[in-house]
Amino acid sequence: MKRAMMVVMVFFAIFSSLAIADDVTRYWNEYNSALRQKDYPAAAEALRKMAKTETTTAADKILSVVKDEKLPQEVYEGAIEALGLFTSKDVLAYLAKKGSSSDTKLKVSLAKSLAKSPSEEVFQLLVSYLSDKESAVVREAIEALRVRGDPRAVDGLIELVAREEKTKGLEWEAAQYALRELTCCDKELVDAIDWRNWWNYREKKPLEKKKPPVKSESVTAIEKKLRETTVSVAMKEKPLKEIVDFLKNASGINIVIEKEIDSEKRMTLEIANAPVEEALRLLVEQADMDFEVREDGVYIVKTKASLAQQSDKALEKFRTELPSFFGKEIVSKRLVFVLDVSGSMIEGNPPRIERVQKELKNVIERLSGEAMFNIIAFNSRVIVWNQKMQKATKEAKEAAKKFVDSFKAEAQTHTDEALKAAFSVPDIDSIYLLSDGAPYRSEHGLTLSISFIEGIIEWVAKNNRFRRIRIHTFGFEEMSKEAEICVNFLKRLAKDSGGTFTNIK
Repeated sequence: MKRAMMVVMVFFAIFSSLAIADDVTRYWNEYNSALRQKDYPAAAEALRKMAKTETTTAADKILSVVKDEKLPQEVYEGAIEALGLFTSKDVLAYLAKKGSSSDTKLKVSLAKSLAKSPSEEVFQLLVSYLSDKESAVVREAIEALRVRGDPRAVDGLIELVAREEKTKGLEWEAAQYALRELTCCDKELVDAIDWRNWWNYREKKPLEKKKPPVKSESVTAIEKKLRETTVSVAMKEKPLKEIVDFLKNASGINIVIEKEIDSEKRMTLEIANAPVEEALRLLVEQADMDFEVREDGVYIVKTKASLAQQSDKALEKFRTELPSFFGKEIVSKRLVFVLDVSGSMIEGNPPRIERVQKELKNVIERLSGEAMFNIIAFNSRVIVWNQKMQKATKEAKEAAKKFVDSFKAEAQTHTDEALKAAFSVPDIDSIYLLSDGAPYRSEHGLTLSISFIEGIIEWVAKNNRFRRIRIHTFGFEEMSKEAEICVNFLKRLAKDSGGTFTNIK
């Protein structure tokens, strides 16, 4: 009887294994078929279904997908999500082992996808990435460890702060904010030695986090209504007030625009049978706005600063020492300025190009001696100041300022070629892109090509997938209707790369 039972169990195990293998093969075929048909949502879904088989075979196939630089961005994001679905201890250990390779693309993808994985092997892998030679891997690991919330990462982050104290670049800044979040530290600490002393004094235990306030019944009820009430809206280039009034009447929810928001700003909202919550999200994403649920309704408010942008007393002195470009502090020590010098830049009083020249020369003068930089000007041509990155020496600064003085506003706005030139520069972590017009080529005729603009965004997303370059953008929001397309383009570039958009007034 026992022998018969064992035979049955072995047979069942073999049968289950074969069935799972068949599932992986089927989903892999579904993925490739969807990819050939350019059905990218279906391709991403096939990868997610494959991950649920919890096999190393599925893991290997998804890893091969994330390393494909030509993969459409939507599919890549689906692959990242799929990797994050693995929960099997054995598969996660396998992924951690694979992640110890020298492949930067693999490391960046795993750090991005496995932040919330419960695996100890994955945690140790992320900590090891803090000392990786590639800055993109380091920054992705810092973010993953911050999201993970495990205070055991604090020692590794303090070591990183110590290594980066001379340059104080993006990795140093990101580590500072991760340390504050993981430790709940209420002290004004900056130097590695002070962090280490405080952490050891605390016996490596974080302070208790403040508990969020308990939501009232009225707030909970409004949130439920936002999720469950659907609306259909087709309003293009309408004042914000008009769109909000429509949502208010259609949903029965009290929606208020706070005084600091321009209620006459023209916006677009086109959705069908979507929750009011989704409608509000799409609306506020078009400008520097957010919404909050309060006791008596929903309020449209100014966007709150992210953790990395919040005023932090401990870093105030550090920030005042930084150069700034139209008010945006420059933390990066490996940066490229990409500047529009097309014909429209002659407009304004004073001309926009003169304002840019003056501002840029001031920035160049204040760059740290540790900084490496380059400058790219563009119109119908792309003019690169230097063939390679230059250290911010006195001589280099003088040469750069002379280059800036040579700018002439003329011709069209070939932003695509300028971005390609910037991405061809090795070992940079930040791009500062300024433009007063949407990307344009004469072959598009008298109107702007939206597909051309979307193509640029897709190209940047693909080429920034493993480099994680921050793109900070600068534009002129109070211009013509055409400029609104430019501003939306610049905002999307910034948001997709973790950068910020600055409106020049």
